[in-house]
Amino acid sequence: MTPTMGTDWWAEIEDPILECLRDGGAMSPADLARRLGISPREATAFVCMLATEGKVRLRLFELAEEEPPPPEPLPSRREDLVSVR
Repeated sequence: MTPTMGTDWWAEIEDPILECLRDGGAMSPADLARRLGISPREATAFVCMLATEGKVRLRLFELAEEEPPPPEPLPSRREDLVSVR
């Protein structure tokens, strides 16, 4: 997903992110990034911008460790990660 010059690049990424969250429910930044073909850092940055606009909610945060622990299973409730308003 590469925005083209001269187009509304924000809409080119905002719409697919919101659609992905609507269709797939709450997910990690890594899962969102994988589905959209962007890096987890890009996914995190875009989701944070959407959160400041009130379009998504951020529900969980954790301290970054030197070596990340193995991934935990997804919560049983969709609302426990990132959700679309």
